[in-house]
Amino acid sequence: MIIINVNDKSGCYHVETVEKLCFDDGWTAEMLEIELNNSFSHMLVLYDEKQPVGYICYRELFEVAEILRVAVVPAYRGRGFATMLINEMINQLKIAEEIMLEVDVNNVSALGLYKKI
Repeated sequence: MIIINVNDKSGCYHVETVEKLCFDDGWTAEMLEIELNNSFSHMLVLYDEKQPVGYICYRELFEVAEILRVAVVPAYRGRGFATMLINEMINQLKIAEEIMLEVDVNNVSALGLYKKI
């Protein structure tokens, strides 16, 4: 497994692949590119060989980082890859001292993940 920073449109297509496998209302490559053009936004993609299998999208705005999206394709869930992505995000934070996110109270798997971290 390898984690790579997304910094161009081609990376957005890799993220879109993950989005389509994880969400009914997944973000498109165009939407992801718009987000990536925000100077505070960052995306990390997790690859198994050359196949994108997960990603995290976040913003770092001064002392606060906000996780916008974390996704791991269903076949790779339950193996700690979301935790790996979040830990890599934390390692790459430049000045943020606090991390914020919103999660649906019914999203049990996400709540479990965030409580571990």
